[in-house]
Amino acid sequence: MNDRSDISQVLRHWFDEGPSTMPDRVVDVVADRIGRQRQRTARRLVGRSSPMSINLRIAAAIAAVAALGIVGASLFGQVSRESIASQRPEATASPPVAATASPSAAVSESPLGAGGTTVFEHNWPLGSSPHTRIEYLLPDLRGEVLLPGFELEQRTPTWSPDGTRLGFSAWDANAGGPEQLWETDASGTEPHLLTIDCEPPACVEERNPGYSPDGTKVVFVRLAGTPGEMPVSSVVAIRDLASGETTELDATRTTIVGDDSRLTELAHPRWSPDGSTILFHVLVRDADEQPVDGEVRLVGADGTNLHRLTPEGIPAADAEWSPDGSTIVFAAKTMHDWPCCNHFDHHLYTIGADGSNLLQLDADGRVGSPTWTASGEQILYAFSHEATVSAQDLMVMKRDGSDPRILAHFSDCCRWYPAQQPTP
Repeated sequence: MNDRSDISQVLRHWFDEGPSTMPDRVVDVVADRIGRQRQRTARRLVGRSSPMSINLRIAAAIAAVAALGIVGASLFGQVSRESIASQRPEATASPPVAATASPSAAVSESPLGAGGTTVFEHNWPLGSSPHTRIEYLLPDLRGEVLLPGFELEQRTPTWSPDGTRLGFSAWDANAGGPEQLWETDASGTEPHLLTIDCEPPACVEERNPGYSPDGTKVVFVRLAGTPGEMPVSSVVAIRDLASGETTELDATRTTIVGDDSRLTELAHPRWSPDGSTILFHVLVRDADEQPVDGEVRLVGADGTNLHRLTPEGIPAADAEWSPDGSTIVFAAKTMHDWPCCNHFDHHLYTIGADGSNLLQLDADGRVGSPTWTASGEQILYAFSHEATVSAQDLMVMKRDGSDPRILAHFSDCCRWYPAQQPTP
């Protein structure tokens, strides 16, 4: 097991706080490292989580602590199997119809205003299968599974411009299958596959779909390489949904492993409302696979005029166009790579499409995965209301950062990447 940096960081933070029980995040990070050994590098690039039993997670945590030599046996003895198991009940193969949530105390009407269904990504407790699901908000602000009969891991939901279709990516974690592009309709009927002609070595995985303004195409990130090994490159690509023809924007192609052993990956491409430009982010990791930098780039839909949008000093990620195309909201650090212990420098920003008018929207620094409401007057986002990611709310604020309000309150991890359905 080579990925020790994040394990040691999360354990060090836990011990410094004087623990009496092991928090969920400690177990999750350690268990995830063991559970994904078969596809360790590829999983890291796509942010996957694999199902794992409670007993294996306990064993993983114990093994990791011993291997790292962070604590003595006397300190570790404070953590019993019972205390760990009590924090994560054994999950059944079939998820409940509705996820547990604590709605706001007084909910008279949605603070989102005009628009349709709000979907989001929910990372369920390890041991559940699938572990990552798309859910939607009920009127009482509980989350309900959108695709209850769809057993693949699901992530990055995004609405078509007319709100009739929902694109996402999915993979079979148990079989170690590749991440692929999928689509369902607004009611969550049987999804169908959008990935076609993805053959190694030119293509091993496709992820992060985003629709063109007219809904006839999707933009996404394609990985190249050998199955089961570290992908060698990633590129932004466009697929015509009618013909299946795929065009790679060669100017965006990035080698994943650099000469300095850093990993560089592309993610989260989004089409401008006028159809002329595509944005995406570039995430850089160090040799220990920890995120160290990021930037949002713009490229013409024809593959020309590639340039950086966000300033240096902000590890920018997860950017989204406003519906009118004038403003881009982004996060400092991608929510899928939320570091284990320091959650106080994750801010949200807006910036003009020309790089002007940079504005920090929040003050507390525990926010991420922003999207625009259907009207473009507000911003949806996730907020961590604890010092770890073990509990998160879905929030909404005005586009200038004022009037932040809780949309839905949750007492466990993790709900993020909310997206409101556009309606006519």
